[in-house]
Amino acid sequence: MLIEVLLLASYCLALFAAALALSWAVHTVRRRPIAAPPVNTRIRLRQGAAIYVCHFLKPVRGGWSVTAPIRNSTVVPIRPAETFLAEFTTGRGLVRFFTRIVRRESGEPRTLVIQAPSRVSVRERRTGGRVPFAREAVVLVNERFEARLQDIATGGARLRLDRPLTPGEDIRIRPPGSPVAFEGFVLDCRPLECEQADSYLARVRFDTEAPLDFLLRMKEALAG
Repeated sequence: MLIEVLLLASYCLALFAAALALSWAVHTVRRRPIAAPPVNTRIRLRQGAAIYVCHFLKPVRGGWSVTAPIRNSTVVPIRPAETFLAEFTTGRGLVRFFTRIVRRESGEPRTLVIQAPSRVSVRERRTGGRVPFAREAVVLVNERFEARLQDIATGGARLRLDRPLTPGEDIRIRPPGSPVAFEGFVLDCRPLECEQADSYLARVRFDTEAPLDFLLRMKEALAG
């Protein structure tokens, strides 16, 4: 009987040790630093309805050094210890993580240090409902020039243009005659070599997801 009790105790102790080892391993993986994005990657800091744009500079003590968003040429509108949802794009899609402002750096240009992420979520490109177009529809870009809408999804769109766009730049897409516009930023833009004239394909991510039923109605209106 004593031997059975000792064996059971040894078994329980081994399970406890294995659970501790697994917990330590999981904690270590979760806390492993995330690879920093390329220099000058545009990072958006969201807090409620406010969106601040900065650019990644380099890893530093305590986090990542980024350019400070400037308001009215001199004022940095965010303070140390404030928390934000940060976003930046990679070849895989949209990277999101929660961060806080660690400190402001002195000197010029103005810079901030944000907390480096220990965990991130990656949203694959255009995972939402997609609405393809049998024929490309004309839309206005930034109220300045036209583009051809190849397809649109709840989270973004694909455009064909006669000029290149810069990844990370803000963009506004509006169907002609419509008061509704889609705002977001450029994920990437590449030349279409098969086209005779200058032609580029741009992928766009919306700031706010659009309802799928609205996109279907918009498709019908553009087709008509």
